Order: sequence, then C-alpha cells, then structure tokens
Amino acid sequence: MGEEADNSCFEVIDAMTCEQCAEFYSNNCPPHEFSQILAQVGKTYNNALIVVESQNSGLTVLEKLQHEFFYDNLFDSSSGGKPQPGIKTTKSNRPKYLETLQTRLLNQSLAVRSKRLIKELKGFIWNPQTRRAEASKGFHDDAIIALCLALYARDSKNRNMPVGTDIQEEHSEAFKAEILE
Repeated sequence: MGEEADNSCFEVIDAMTCEQCAEFYSNNCPPHEFSQILAQVGKTYNNALIVVESQNSGLTVLEKLQHEFFYDNLFDSSSGGKPQPGIKTTKSNRPKYLETLQTRLLNQSLAVRSKRLIKELKGFIWNPQTRRAEASKGFHDDAIIALCLALYARDSKNRNMPVGTDIQEEHSEAFKAEILE
C-alpha cells in the first residue's frame, strides 16, 4: 500500500469474447478488503474463475478467499504435479504471460475498455538495460499483469475444449444461460 508500492488490481474479462468487463485498481486497499471485493465480484460474475498471484500479499488474499469467504473457483497451477491455488509470476514465466496479452492485442481479439489500462500499455516498454518488458519510469504495470494472468488462465482452462464442435457450442449456450442480468 502507498504511492510507491504495487497496486491491488484485478481485471474481469468475458470468457467467451475476451472483452474487458470490469477493473479494480487501488494502492490503499488492504489484502483482507481486497479479498472480500474479489469474492463479491467473483460471485456477481457467475462464480468467476479468480486468478491470484501467489506471492507476497497475494498469499493473504488466497488464504482469505479459501478459508474466510469459501470461494472455490480459484485458478490452480501445478507445482511438481500437485495443484496449488494461485499462480507465481517469475522471471522465467513472466514472458509467457505477457505473450498471451501481446498475441491478443496483435490479432485484435481483445476489447479493452479501461483508459487506465490503455495508459499503462502506452508506458510499457522493452528495457534494454534490464532485458525485459516493464513499465517505464512513472508508469505501473499492475493492470497489465492482472490482464495477462486472466487471459492465461482463460486460455489454460479452454485448452481441452474441442474447437468447432457441438460441444463448444453447447458450452457457449450453457454459459450464456447462466449470465446474471
């Protein structure tokens, strides 16, 4: 929390259309409040899949979601074959998550609605000194990383979905029928 710290941020995307539906962004929301907001928004969006970075204060968020709010639709990543709630962003896997967003932006299959996210994207550069893509001075990348993780989780969950089959259409219709008004 505070001006120089990372922001608590989440992005809500439509699983079918990859349209950004909602965004939360704050640098003064403590983890226990952020967890409560996540649980409420997740329930509002049809028990949405929630992806939490399982590092630093994200561990507190995961703990609260699981054991205080009993939210059960959390993204699991495998660690040595054993599914673990949450996802770690490391130096080695961060490019993979960023590539998920880059692909969507390049093939124009993502609808971004947030001016804040667009501003972050404009300040996101390749830094030759650190040899990585990152926010330039005076910018943040919290919304970018949140969107990357959401898109990665969406794609991971849909990998076993057969393309162009009746099963996919049935899944789409079932999903549409469950949308809250």
